[in-house]
Amino acid sequence: AKPEEAKPSEAAPGEAKPGEAKPDEAKPADREEPTAQASITDDKPASQTTEAVAEKPVEQPKEEMAMFLTSGTFRTAETRFVLNEALRVMSLKVVEDYDSASQWTVSGESLSQRFEDGMRVEVKVSAQLASDVQRHMAEKIQDAKTKDSQRLRDGPVMQRHDYRDHPYGPPP
Repeated sequence: AKPEEAKPSEAAPGEAKPGEAKPDEAKPADREEPTAQASITDDKPASQTTEAVAEKPVEQPKEEMAMFLTSGTFRTAETRFVLNEALRVMSLKVVEDYDSASQWTVSGESLSQRFEDGMRVEVKVSAQLASDVQRHMAEKIQDAKTKDSQRLRDGPVMQRHDYRDHPYGPPP
């Protein structure tokens, strides 16, 4: 038995003519592709999918920042400590040379230069880190100014010693 073919004039409304797809039907290939995509995403729970995206670090554009370093010709441990406090935010530090304690080197991941008063150090940092460095330095400067003004206001502090219990008594 031969299957009956529908004549173009006999096609019901909404039915396609032979060789044409029905308007509300999709091609089989079109229908399978979204199903395959859905099954790929359905294999992982939504929490795992978002975690994978969240784990990727967003790389921020790097900016070049220039710093001027000076010790005021004071090559002391205290001066080096202050410089290291300022440079710590950028993963840099000032270290003594092996040969001489008065010779210093500024070192970090991508930098190793001999320290000189008034030297310019250029580093590439993210915009966020640059603002963090600026805020960190402003806080350090403000703290130092506050301590200096307090010291000037209070005057020199003289400590009194109680010599009554001293075995030899007070000094002559």
